[in-house]
Amino acid sequence: MPRIKYACCSHGPQHLRTRPHCGFAHVLHELDFPERIHSRLWCDRSHEHEGPAGIDIFVGQEYTPKQLDRLFAMLANEGLVGIPAWARQLAWFLGHGSSQYANDGDFGYFARMQIVSYTKFKMIKDSNGQTLNDRMQTRMATQTLFEVYVAKTAWSDSDKEYRDTTPLYWGAQSNQYIDIQAESAYYKIGCSDCDDPWWYMMPVNIQGSSLTYGGWAPPTYFTASEETLTLYEVEVPTLTLQKELYVNESAHAVLAAEIPVHSTYQVYVDGSCNHFQGIAAGWIFAGKYLSGRASLAGYFTGSMASELLGICGGLAAATTLANDQVSFVFYIDGQGALDQVFGGAEPGRDGLHNVPALKLARMLLHHLMAISSVQYFKVASHANYAHCIAKHEQRRRLTQDNWLSCCDVWPADMDDSWQSVFRLVASNTRAGPAGCVSELPSSVLQSFR
Repeated sequence: MPRIKYACCSHGPQHLRTRPHCGFAHVLHELDFPERIHSRLWCDRSHEHEGPAGIDIFVGQEYTPKQLDRLFAMLANEGLVGIPAWARQLAWFLGHGSSQYANDGDFGYFARMQIVSYTKFKMIKDSNGQTLNDRMQTRMATQTLFEVYVAKTAWSDSDKEYRDTTPLYWGAQSNQYIDIQAESAYYKIGCSDCDDPWWYMMPVNIQGSSLTYGGWAPPTYFTASEETLTLYEVEVPTLTLQKELYVNESAHAVLAAEIPVHSTYQVYVDGSCNHFQGIAAGWIFAGKYLSGRASLAGYFTGSMASELLGICGGLAAATTLANDQVSFVFYIDGQGALDQVFGGAEPGRDGLHNVPALKLARMLLHHLMAISSVQYFKVASHANYAHCIAKHEQRRRLTQDNWLSCCDVWPADMDDSWQSVFRLVASNTRAGPAGCVSELPSSVLQSFR
């Protein structure tokens, strides 16, 4: 009888080449509950030397940093489509993927809880202090039945006639029109509040944000069907005529770049800052089952220092994999950090205190570019796999408004002397622009010689 696998392998599928009988799961679908569940199985100790791993299937339990890192490393490789419901629930709970879960219902949560109802574990909490039970009760109350329509003929605003002439009185989606395919099915989210109303439609086969993938269309092109669609937490555009024009950014945001070829590693990096107390960061390599995090106490303001910490961590890890046959694509959601590290932009006066960390990041980038090809793209935070790692590390360090200053995390592939760079940033922040120190410590420069 095959052994039940209830924890993920931290090395990824390639580990099977050297250890074909590895008892850990190498894809998310291999995970299952053990036949007997006792309280000790909820206490992951894989971060200790030869410590046993805990149950990875998500039922609302608190994860250790190593657990969450290995789970999100697998999520980054497998994506949100086709993975087990519990894994999608984890991504939803931690805010990854935005509104891509409208069709998921309860994610099979209540059936899973019947299996583990007699066990006890510490419940994980989100950034608002809510447990999974809290969030599920709120989610299930949003259950809505939508009518499904079939398009009689095709319709499109391909010449942008409507888009260019529609006043922005219905928010960000005012001039967002959807291409209608004949005989395809759509569900109606709502209709505009005006004398000649249009319908806001969404294709039934797309699991994504209705604000991104949906759009307006003329009602006359649809005929009602007998089908309905039950959805949860659906984003609804502005349907009521507003008194003032919408003037903010367009809703047509690019969430992610094209998926690179198999020889390219996608590297997601992000940071999270708790002002005046410390910074945290995370990075994930899709295609390599590699992830990491860093955090340290200190007096910081703004998010730039934490984002630079994430970029440095990702670049440092990348150099361990780099060769002339490998290329890297970095995904960052902070425009300022992206421009200054990868685009060569210089910081303004209010960003001078970050110069030592910026110099370190640029040195790492130049070192990597000498070995491998490097590209970079901006993504939304909810499309950045590293965002959840960075936020989790920041919340882990902050306990009852007290930063755990004795628990700095500094991975082996980041030189120990680099801590002094970010502590220099913290000192600069306290001193103000006039007292900023921009030179890197000699110990850091030595590591690049």
